[in-house]
Amino acid sequence: MSTVAHGEFSGKSEMTAVDIRYLVRELKSVLEGGFFRKIFQWKNEDGFQFIFEIYAPKALHLGSASSTKRLYIDKKRIYLSSGKMDAPQSPPGFCQLLRKRLIGSKIRNVRQHTFDRIIEIDTDEITLILEIFSSGNVILCDAQKNIIMPLYHKTWKDRTVRPNRPYEYPPQGIEPSAITFSDFKKFASESGKKLIVFLSVRMGLGSDYARDVITAANADEKQETGKIPDDVLMRIHKSMLSIFERKIEPCVYNDFVSPFRMASRKGEPKVFSSFSEALDAYFSPKIMQTFEKKKIAEQETKIEKIKRIAESQRLAIEDMKNKERHGKEVGEIIYSNYHIIKKALLSLEEARRSGLSWDDIKSKLTESHTDISRMIRRIDEKNGVITFEINDCVFDFDMKKSIDKNATAYFEMSKKMKAKIISAKKALESTMKRMEGLKTEGKEKLRKAIASRREKEMRKARWFDSFKWFVTSDGFLVVSGKDADTNEKLIRHHTKEGDFVFHTDIQGAAFTVIKAEGKKITAQAKKEAASFAAVQSKAWQRQLGAIDVYGINPDQVLKASPDGINLPKGSFYIDGEREWFKNTRVEMAIGFARDADGRPYVFSGPVPAVKSRAKYYVIIRPGATDAAELVKEIKARIVPQASSEDRKWIDSIKPEEIRRLVPGGSGFIK
Repeated sequence: MSTVAHGEFSGKSEMTAVDIRYLVRELKSVLEGGFFRKIFQWKNEDGFQFIFEIYAPKALHLGSASSTKRLYIDKKRIYLSSGKMDAPQSPPGFCQLLRKRLIGSKIRNVRQHTFDRIIEIDTDEITLILEIFSSGNVILCDAQKNIIMPLYHKTWKDRTVRPNRPYEYPPQGIEPSAITFSDFKKFASESGKKLIVFLSVRMGLGSDYARDVITAANADEKQETGKIPDDVLMRIHKSMLSIFERKIEPCVYNDFVSPFRMASRKGEPKVFSSFSEALDAYFSPKIMQTFEKKKIAEQETKIEKIKRIAESQRLAIEDMKNKERHGKEVGEIIYSNYHIIKKALLSLEEARRSGLSWDDIKSKLTESHTDISRMIRRIDEKNGVITFEINDCVFDFDMKKSIDKNATAYFEMSKKMKAKIISAKKALESTMKRMEGLKTEGKEKLRKAIASRREKEMRKARWFDSFKWFVTSDGFLVVSGKDADTNEKLIRHHTKEGDFVFHTDIQGAAFTVIKAEGKKITAQAKKEAASFAAVQSKAWQRQLGAIDVYGINPDQVLKASPDGINLPKGSFYIDGEREWFKNTRVEMAIGFARDADGRPYVFSGPVPAVKSRAKYYVIIRPGATDAAELVKEIKARIVPQASSEDRKWIDSIKPEEIRRLVPGGSGFIK
């Protein structure tokens, strides 16, 4: 997981106590009775990040596609995330302690402490306290709330968070959801602040929800609370209380996420099935984007380090080449100037035998202007080295060795350098390959990360993956049950006011629902949904050409019959008038297309919906041709229409991917 630089968030960047209140209601219904399975912790300079993987069997009964839930936590946010993160290579010590104490434990209770941004999760022996404010904290306590170990040790003037002492809560604030009007009025008159500040800070709502309370109450946010008339103050109080009992309709606006529609926000939000899904959709792409940036930065740091190594190797090779050339050149100069070097050495020997000191010899060489004095640049008598300059080449000569041995030593040095250059070049080549590999790996990781994020964003609210579904040609999601269980889940947990429900006039049919998501459902969407409902019924297996389909509002779908008898799972009683779609043709299309990343895929749905998105498609109807044979016929129909380039990706689609789209396992091509 990445470092999340919270400053990079535009819009809402942290959760409020109001958010926590609504989220905890949701977490209770999903996580209580579940079991901790895995725990991951990422440490970074900006705080902490955890993912608690929890087996939550209740989730399936609530319509979720999976019983595995991932509770994401950092210092400002907490929610159930649909994404998977790269696990850290080695878990920190605190994470290991959490694993030891929590994995396998059953979650007994999830609650919010008063109106604080504090969530407590109880098992039989442990209370895990999550502080989602300031720099945040995760505190492992025993059942009596004695601290076993906190993530951070902290001390304030009014409380201390350290091991082996009782956990102390921050000073308690006001509980705005239960405050009486008289107390509210008293606090308001004492405040003397602007209304927006009073509600945001004193009541603890945060500025956005405070503004929504004010908007709903038709009040002035800049007015001082002590000067607000009682009738207006009463409206504000009522509006504030109602914020805790609003209809849950999780919304993501352009720069905000909330558990309900906001009176103070303009524009139509994207509505989600749960608050966690909305939080996940809003926060996770930004967190993942930051994660990707950090990964790229880490990769670039590695590449820069290798670049420096490569440059050092290049410089070393150049130095070796110079030494190789120098050794060869000096060896050749020594041999080509053998006699004059011998003469110089003999003259020095004679001077020493005559009793001259080395200082006297050096002085005479400086004063004379002979060929020998000009070729001797320096004498280091202590180390026995003469520095010659011959033909503009400067080199050291070992007086303890013969002329031949000096020349041989330089030739040997040249040979050694040549061998070293070969090895150094191989090392440089290996370094360059490593660098190119990192560059390629970085690009590939980035491509995969971006593709994964795009796919994750596309699938963010896809509770419907456990159902049959398609998107109409004008953009409405249509979902159909597969059996009694999914029929029950679809109607009871995923059908909301404003949606539209379909069923065929035949026994053994699935319920089909158009999800309105705040929009007015079009006639075209209804027509396509009716067609989808027809295909999902027994009409296909009975090879019927057409069937009557009816539509109703969600409040017409009842679980009990008029005489009060509860119906079996997946069955419902339809009350009131129905909108009929007579003689709806039983047919569908299978389409071939490529996504934004160029990956091929195959999908199915009503003909207009598939035509609007597919590059190539076929129409199929009920028939006796087995699905396996039908797949061959479909490809035989599609491939000749395709360009040579498109044929490659069409051929890459596995027959099984097409076969599973054929209803009832048989059909025929129109």
